[in-house]
Amino acid sequence: MSRVKRGCITALAALLSVQFAMPAGNVHAVDNTERKGYIAQVQTGAHWAQASIDRWLGLGVVQGYPDGSFHPNEKVTRAELAAIINRLFGYTGKAEVPFADIPQGAWYGETLSLAKAAGYYEGFPGNLSKATAYISRQDAVTLISKAFSLKNESATNPVSFTDAAEISGYAREAVAALAGAVSGYPDGSFGPERTMTRAELITVIDHLVAKFYRNPGAFSDGEISGNAIVKQSDVTLKNGTIAGNLYLAPGIGDGNAELQGLTVKGTAFVSGGGEHSIQIGDSTL
Repeated sequence: MSRVKRGCITALAALLSVQFAMPAGNVHAVDNTERKGYIAQVQTGAHWAQASIDRWLGLGVVQGYPDGSFHPNEKVTRAELAAIINRLFGYTGKAEVPFADIPQGAWYGETLSLAKAAGYYEGFPGNLSKATAYISRQDAVTLISKAFSLKNESATNPVSFTDAAEISGYAREAVAALAGAVSGYPDGSFGPERTMTRAELITVIDHLVAKFYRNPGAFSDGEISGNAIVKQSDVTLKNGTIAGNLYLAPGIGDGNAELQGLTVKGTAFVSGGGEHSIQIGDSTL
């Protein structure tokens, strides 16, 4: 049975078919900085994550560098990961107390303030964000699982990675929640302390989000074999089935969203829309 959760996106979601596929060699993934709306390009067919990169560049969720490059194998910082998550959900609320280690004028200041207020980025002791530090794979998976409300409370051992014992206790549930999606490296390891790359991160997001609604309109997309995010107000989803979770995200603001003839097999998370602006008719949630 599906469920509807009102409030912050912090509830339970299971059954996801994400793919953290790692081809042999250097594999990585994620967005760039939030500086300016640069459009980056990777030579067609030049990278294993090309299709995912093209999709999310086109949707404006990931960005490239000022020179037009993307650098898919570049390491990802904590701030860059937060910027991607923020763009997916459209958070607007800022933290009352900013992180103590963010210099005035830093491009990532607002990014981390939004992430902190959203609740998925708690930071480190001393109210530190360590925003410019490269993020490990286990930390990246942990933040993603929090933002998407993915849990596996019964997990004691994160699948059968050869280095499962090296995964930190705080990350075990998150890694287990993405089991079947995080396939690890060719030698069977997860590499919890290895740094996440831009291509790896983009691939994870690509498999987590089957449909991303960022423009207003009415949509009848039939069977959606994964999760869907509605980030924009004035979106109507009609006559379809979402096999995963539906996120009516904060980006909707106080605007409207309508579900008509829709079946959500996962969990519906409602964190956007006004008090009476989410209209649901003839739908199963």
